[in-house]
Amino acid sequence: MATREEDRDVQQRIRRNISILVAVATTAIFVSTGTASAAWVVPTADPGAPAAMVQEILGSGLLDDTPAEWSPQGTLIAESGFDPQVDGFNFLNFSDGADGFPNRINTVFFDVPYEDPTNLTADDMRIMFGNQACTNRVGPCIPTLEAEAAREMFNGNMDGGHCFGIAGTASQIFDGTLGLPSIGSAFRPPYRTPWSSTMTRTIARNMAYQFVNDLDGFTLTPTQAVNSLKQNLAPDVAPFVLAVFDTPPGQGGHAITPIALYDRGNGMYDIAVWDNNYPGRTRAVHIDTKANNGAGSMSYLMFTSPGAPPAMASGDVALIPSAKLLGQQPCPFCDSAAGTTVSVDAVEVATGETVEASIVGLDGKPVPGLNEFPAIDPPNNGMQTFPMWNVPTNVPFRVVLSTKGAKRTVVTAVTAQQGNGTWVASNLTIRPKSLDVVTVQPNAESITFASTTGTDPTLGIIDSADGANIDTTYQVEMRKIRLDAGRQMTLDLDFANDQAILTTNQRHTSRINVVATMENATTENTLYAWSYSPPKGFALAIDFSQWTAAAPTALNGWLADPLGSRMNLIWRSRVVSQNSIGMGPVISP
Repeated sequence: MATREEDRDVQQRIRRNISILVAVATTAIFVSTGTASAAWVVPTADPGAPAAMVQEILGSGLLDDTPAEWSPQGTLIAESGFDPQVDGFNFLNFSDGADGFPNRINTVFFDVPYEDPTNLTADDMRIMFGNQACTNRVGPCIPTLEAEAAREMFNGNMDGGHCFGIAGTASQIFDGTLGLPSIGSAFRPPYRTPWSSTMTRTIARNMAYQFVNDLDGFTLTPTQAVNSLKQNLAPDVAPFVLAVFDTPPGQGGHAITPIALYDRGNGMYDIAVWDNNYPGRTRAVHIDTKANNGAGSMSYLMFTSPGAPPAMASGDVALIPSAKLLGQQPCPFCDSAAGTTVSVDAVEVATGETVEASIVGLDGKPVPGLNEFPAIDPPNNGMQTFPMWNVPTNVPFRVVLSTKGAKRTVVTAVTAQQGNGTWVASNLTIRPKSLDVVTVQPNAESITFASTTGTDPTLGIIDSADGANIDTTYQVEMRKIRLDAGRQMTLDLDFANDQAILTTNQRHTSRINVVATMENATTENTLYAWSYSPPKGFALAIDFSQWTAAAPTALNGWLADPLGSRMNLIWRSRVVSQNSIGMGPVISP
């Protein structure tokens, strides 16, 4: 079996040979500075593509050659040899919906047979977090309830794009820290490797690194970034993902691959980058070290959406070693987790629209010790990506969602994880001009949802039991509950009494579906109660004190009205498919 060093040497020889063949076969060679690459030629459009779509794509500028203003200039002082037409991927940063604009470009011009990509699977969760993500140690991973919730949280954050994962994967392949088989290739470099689920899963694992690691430790001033690249860029070594920040509010950041450094004189530098929004071309991040790392010390122009002005990154940067993206990562759903990880799924927005998401304490004031991790994903797919947050352990908080800047309904989900505890508000279909609030109180095992316009949310909690059932995890979901405008509902998990209780101040008759799952080392059992229409002001309780692996149907539940009348729930156990919608199984009555 070849060693990593031997694999890396083979990959480098292949890359050099292909670079030479590409250069020889192309008459027009451009050398913007020191790194040679074949002249950029716009790919041929699919002849079956609608003419209007082709013209919209060509008019976007995403397939144009790099303008002189954003091409690297100056004296080459450090380079890796990374060639975007060999070592980059031959498609644009993609989202999780075929309607995304870059996805249409990929289909029409780059022959990507586009469909929703395969992101993280259960086996990827095992690669990232070890066997603690699975209920089994042998065979394909069967995810724990907590790991499945985390997987859906991570994948939901990739709806807007995968720039961080694409940049990191290309760097790893170039360095030889990751082998070509990881992208489904035996010998072809990335630019000539066909799209596959093997490739997109690797990209997704690298993308998820930013969701479980604080990137603040990698943040540098622009001058520090220049000095680091001087020291670390070398032939056959492109060791970093470059993250650029400080775009307009709500616009996110971007992750690209630094491949060379140029000295323009008088304290000015260009970082040559491969940007995964511009396959096959080299672009430049401008650095002015004389600006004392203040305004104007860094600038980089990023594509946003068709018809929208480009976003200008102009703040600090981060250089994340791509090798750190590999291997086992900090686990947000394990006992060792530090704080509560909070995520809001990306939302689809039109040009000029924004949705605001923030975290405050129960008193509406900032949460002491709150860490916010900027979204490293530009809004180039008609999607808006939100930051992720880490709230200090056991501190209660509110996630505030405002659609005052939106003109159409958006759909999202809020997930919070602290160790074995997970709280989810999903299926949040939020109307324009609405203010919706998700309140999580980890110590009280409680989640509350309130809306000024009304919606049909799903509330869920996952946690491990105390006492005699300490090795048992319970998941309780109240699915698609009708909630009127100005009303709220709360789901509490009370392990002291082995109960889950849903309460609401709903003014009208509601409708509710209930799903409960019990999991231990040997058993997973799901029961559901379907299509109940409780009266206004109802409470719903589930008693799992007698529900064990030995007594798989001993789950009690009831509806209570404000006058104290009770109606027992009737449980069923037909499970069609495991963990494919929402937090838990898909149920078919």
